[in-house]
Amino acid sequence: MAFDLNLAHMSISELLEKAAESNEVIHVKPGQQRGIGKTPALIDFARKNKAPVLTNRAMADHYKKIHPDLIFIGYWDGKDLSEYENIVCDELIPLEVAEELHKDGKLLTGFVNLGNHMSTQF
Repeated sequence: MAFDLNLAHMSISELLEKAAESNEVIHVKPGQQRGIGKTPALIDFARKNKAPVLTNRAMADHYKKIHPDLIFIGYWDGKDLSEYENIVCDELIPLEVAEELHKDGKLLTGFVNLGNHMSTQF
C-alpha cells in the first residue's frame, strides 16, 4: 500500500511518519504539488531518523552543501544501493527504484512522482 499526498487530514510531516510505519512511499501527482514544503519536511524527517536521502546526482551535490550533517546519495541508473538502509526517497527517483528498495527492505519512506520511470535521465 502506498499513500497519496493528500493534505486534507495530515501535514506532510505527519504523512511521512505514517508512511514510514509500513515503509511505504507517498505518491506525488506528476507536474503538481510543487512548492508546498515536501523537501524541507523530507529533510527534517531524514535528520530526525538519521536516514540517508536518495535523490538525483545534481540535487545530492546541492543538498550536501546546505545540509552537511546529512547523507545524500546521488542516484543514477545502475547505482549500487546495497550498502544503505532506511533510505528516504526524494521524488526525483524513478518509481522502479523505490519499489526495488521496498522489496529489498531498504526503504524507510519518501516521495515518488508517478511520472518518474527508469526512462527518465538524470
